Amino acid sequence: MKKLVKIDLKIDYYKQVLSNVISLFILQGANYILPLITLPYLLRVLGADKYGMIAFAQALMQYLVVITDYGFNLTVTREISINRNNIQEVATIYNNVLCIKIIVMIICFLLMCLAVFYIPAWRSEWLFYFSAYLIVVGNAIFPLWFFQGMEEMKYITLINILSRLLSVAALFIFVKTEADFVLAMTLQGLGVLIGGVVALYVVYYKYKIFINRLPTKQEIYDLLKNGKEVFISTLSGNVYGQGATLITGILAGSASAGYYSLAQKLSSAVVGLMQPIAQAIYPRCCTIFVNDKKLFLKIRTILMLSGTLFGTICSILIFIFSRQIVLLIGGKIYPELTTMIQIFSFITIFTMLNVLLNSILLATRKYAIVQKMYLAIAILFLITSIPITKFFGSYGMAYCMLGVEIYIFMQSYFHTSSGSIN
Repeated sequence: MKKLVKIDLKIDYYKQVLSNVISLFILQGANYILPLITLPYLLRVLGADKYGMIAFAQALMQYLVVITDYGFNLTVTREISINRNNIQEVATIYNNVLCIKIIVMIICFLLMCLAVFYIPAWRSEWLFYFSAYLIVVGNAIFPLWFFQGMEEMKYITLINILSRLLSVAALFIFVKTEADFVLAMTLQGLGVLIGGVVALYVVYYKYKIFINRLPTKQEIYDLLKNGKEVFISTLSGNVYGQGATLITGILAGSASAGYYSLAQKLSSAVVGLMQPIAQAIYPRCCTIFVNDKKLFLKIRTILMLSGTLFGTICSILIFIFSRQIVLLIGGKIYPELTTMIQIFSFITIFTMLNVLLNSILLATRKYAIVQKMYLAIAILFLITSIPITKFFGSYGMAYCMLGVEIYIFMQSYFHTSSGSIN
């Protein structure tokens, strides 16, 4: 009888994991494929310069998103997952995290206001940047970490798809000329904001959890302390992740920033196929690492082999069909964009493997190692990418990114090896 119960529990576990993976695959499809649908339209209607401005603003907002997230999507997911059977503890975590995120969001908005009105080029486009900030607000209030920890991915999927579909439809209906670039930015921000508001309602409706008090100083301190290392790691990662578009825009112009951003988005869409697997296995890997190191290492090996095979196939296809991809997106051949996509085809395979390795590494709670690794590569990236981009333009930035992903892969692979873990 006990054996049958164990088998039933295993079946339920695999069903839950499979359900989460499927939900996250659909979610990543919405996050990456829907923007790719609007991408050709926006490039043709707005032109390379205005599209480059949108790419620049989105990259800037992603920095603020990272600050408001403060690594909670990983550290708090773990806490929610461990305590999900204790709804009172989950409610306390939810209340404290959301309060902190909203407070940080307000501080970031005030700092952005100072930057917008201090920098002349931004001051003339203040409405554009304020519209872009809706992305930060929507991400700040969206409790992704809550749904991940509770392993209720279907809610994330449904909310994101509906809100993004609404945003995509609005872009096609209302954005008609180059002068509509502010409207295009606003509609994209509203899509994220609507998703965040609906997600808060779902949490209240299903779990009866909501903000009912301000966290104490000790609670704030504990959450910030626990998330510090992951936050620094994530922020360091964004130095080269989103910073690449910003640096390219400043040194090589809006059009080059747009081309770089387009190639990066195409690569991210392919890499996004790995993200659902990484997100779905992360909560379970945290538990497996504590209870069964051999099984943990076996999962790592399987993920690396399958990731390498899949990544190689995707990279080869991207390189071979780069010209056709550019024709599909822009309606004509853009030589700079074609070369950029070919360079990113090599970046894609390493980024895929790093997505998987990141979840495995964080499950081992090696936060300090992750922090040092990403901080080191961020500093090295800033030192090298600025002069290289100044002399070689967007191509130089792309080759810098290839070096970054290879370095991260080598470090992550070493720190998740059997010798390092045991």
